Amino acid sequence: MLIPENKVTAIVGTSGSGKTTLVKILLKVYEQYEGDIRVGENNSDNKQGKAGAKFSFISHKYWRSTCGAVLQDGYIFNESIARNIAVGDDLIDTNRLLQSCQIANI
Repeated sequence: MLIPENKVTAIVGTSGSGKTTLVKILLKVYEQYEGDIRVGENNSDNKQGKAGAKFSFISHKYWRSTCGAVLQDGYIFNESIARNIAVGDDLIDTNRLLQSCQIANI
């Protein structure tokens, strides 16, 4: 499957077909999956055969700064509220955490 750059992509399907799971994989919430995800240039458009960067090599922090999603379900990880907001950050930046809380009105 190819998700084009700079386009709105709808992920549709019946209940239980894996839409939410796919989005959570793409947001790096779930890190265990089978297959290969690559980001960047693809083989069909690239004459040099570059396949893009391996998704697993892209840091959570960088990736989440470039994308976002609003999911239907509200899921809280079995962690502190701060850890739920700063998912993927080893060291929580308190100023950034407080700014995020203010933006989200929480």
